[in-house]
Amino acid sequence: MGLDKHLHEIDINVFPGEYNRLRSIIDSIEQQYGTDASKNVHIDELVSEYAKILKQTAKIVRISDNNQQKLRNARQKLEEQNEVISGKNKELNKANNKILLELKRAAEYVRSMIPEPAAFDSHKLKIDWSFIPSLHLGGDLLGFKHLDDEHFALYLLDVCGHGVRSALYSVSVVNTINNAHMTGIDYRDPGELLNALNQQYQMKDHDNLYFTIWYGVYNHKTKMLSYCAAGHPPAFLLDQNLALTQLGSDNFFIGIIKETNYKSEQVEIVPPANLMIYSDGAYEIPIDGDEMMTIDQFADFIYESFKANEDIKDIYDKLVVLYDNNPLDDDFSILKASFR
Repeated sequence: MGLDKHLHEIDINVFPGEYNRLRSIIDSIEQQYGTDASKNVHIDELVSEYAKILKQTAKIVRISDNNQQKLRNARQKLEEQNEVISGKNKELNKANNKILLELKRAAEYVRSMIPEPAAFDSHKLKIDWSFIPSLHLGGDLLGFKHLDDEHFALYLLDVCGHGVRSALYSVSVVNTINNAHMTGIDYRDPGELLNALNQQYQMKDHDNLYFTIWYGVYNHKTKMLSYCAAGHPPAFLLDQNLALTQLGSDNFFIGIIKETNYKSEQVEIVPPANLMIYSDGAYEIPIDGDEMMTIDQFADFIYESFKANEDIKDIYDKLVVLYDNNPLDDDFSILKASFR
């Protein structure tokens, strides 16, 4: 049988190239050493080992080629998937940009409801404010308006939560206040107004939303300020003697308990004096580790600001510094009234 016996190591149907290569080597050996070359043990062993190596190499190459093809197929599939993902991302970015644009427009609308800072010579009164939502839209909103020739109303409210839902709710409440939607109510009486709001905006009827509010009415003839608060932090009044008084009311939020009775309180304003109304987002920041700033600490902070005659932007900037130069977590809203 000669050296041809080693050809069985390689299947010609599977590895034809390797089979023919071995066939050629055997023919060359037999031409040189004759057909009895297989009787030479050394030659026979070399041909046998070569045949086995050739077979193993062919298998490895075949496996490698197969893996390379699989890899090419996987890369092609990945590229196709990446194209699909890229298309989806473009659609998503387009949708997100549209949402952001709508949120921006909504935020601009909410802000447009707040009158521009103004000075009222007839009342010897100057109003300034700052309104910085923690998101595009927040639950805070403020306002001020003349009720008649003598009375001037100013208020700040804070709806629970953030985002579109809270903002829409705050807009509804402000429209009720600004447009006197509740008939038979004396808007010059803060307690009467808050009682009416509490009846109209019960949380069980409004998706469990509730709000805090500080509402005051200044009579520029009598120099009396009537005010009432519902779950809202006290306003700060700095009088002509640089004494700071907290003007607050121990009442529940609007919408919690329908039977709550809100009553107005009064204080005389002796010009020059400053009044500041704010939301809890202005002071609920950590200042000593995890300890949050208290109202009394915020009062001291505002007292120094009043004495230095700082504007509201300075107050916000200083609070941001206290918060390690990070934006505040909650809505920042402050309304300042200067009586002259």
